[in-house]
Amino acid sequence: MDGTFLVILVIVVLVVNLVLSFIFKGTHKVDQGFGVNYYQLSYRRKMIRTLWMIPVCILVIGSLFLINMSTLEIVVISALLSATLIAQLIYTYVKWKGEADSE
Repeated sequence: MDGTFLVILVIVVLVVNLVLSFIFKGTHKVDQGFGVNYYQLSYRRKMIRTLWMIPVCILVIGSLFLINMSTLEIVVISALLSATLIAQLIYTYVKWKGEADSE
């Protein structure tokens, strides 16, 4: 796999993420019931969805050991994945509490 493919993929994901966040900014957020679209969820629901990602993160990190990668690569990928998950969890918790205090 060429490095340019990875760069293009990251750029496409970031652009789609940016466009969707602008489209759903200021719309009514779903706090109960089933919500498929992440951008239409309230911060409380986003935090719950992030909590559900913890087992997925553990499975992904565990599956890295089955791939033929060096230990350093596994540690770096695991650290980045875990740090991103923890940062998202903290961010959504703080935003949820701020949203709850403003009501």
